[in-house]
Amino acid sequence: MNLGPPSFYNHKMVLEEQNTSLYLDINQKEIIQGFYFETKQVDWIPGLSKIAEICQGLSLEQSLLINPQMLGECSSNQDVFPVPFLLFRDLLQDFKGQPPTHCQAVSEKPENLVCRCFGVYQREIRAALMAKEDAKIIDVTNLTRAGGGCTSCLEDIALILKELRYETGFGSSESFFDENGKYRRYGEFTPAEFLIELDKGIKYWIVEQKREHYIEICQLEGHQLRLKTDLGWEGFESLQKYLRMKYDQPLFLLPS
Repeated sequence: MNLGPPSFYNHKMVLEEQNTSLYLDINQKEIIQGFYFETKQVDWIPGLSKIAEICQGLSLEQSLLINPQMLGECSSNQDVFPVPFLLFRDLLQDFKGQPPTHCQAVSEKPENLVCRCFGVYQREIRAALMAKEDAKIIDVTNLTRAGGGCTSCLEDIALILKELRYETGFGSSESFFDENGKYRRYGEFTPAEFLIELDKGIKYWIVEQKREHYIEICQLEGHQLRLKTDLGWEGFESLQKYLRMKYDQPLFLLPS
């Protein structure tokens, strides 16, 4: 008797050295039905519990947008690298058949952490830069999300890119920073010009959707664009992808 494909999948990842097991229930549409854990690491329990609460009902792609700031006080004692957040990312990568990058997070040197928003280390940024010929900072953000949060690490990413070019002769001479290390522009636009362009781009996107949407730009801070809108998660993802492609900028849309 053929019962057809399962309605959901169970995925398990075991970290023997840390006496920790992580479990993921996900349906055929890649929506998380549940995230569970067993651990003897008492300090990890509040963070893992908070992640379990946040990720319920999210898609895999939406879950990748979870960042340490969402853990609130649960990550206050782990401000160097919030291990529960990194291990959850490992679990998602393991489910998708990608090699985990953070299972050894507890042994990473704190000084090698570059992006605190998304827990990205120097080695990952260097690997992202080497993965594409003539890579730019936006390619690092697209691959690792580093620089897509508060943007304070963009200068550090630029320095790694500069060092890599010096060591290997890799990449072009283009830089997103001036001689003082300050972020120059959004491509060809000043911040004020970019806000005007974003407003135009959003209106074009609404026309393409062939339905009415209420979208108001509230704030642009770094690459975070806050919107007051009636869009749901799918709308946010669609608009974010459209604006990224249109302006070649690592934008992250957030509800206001």
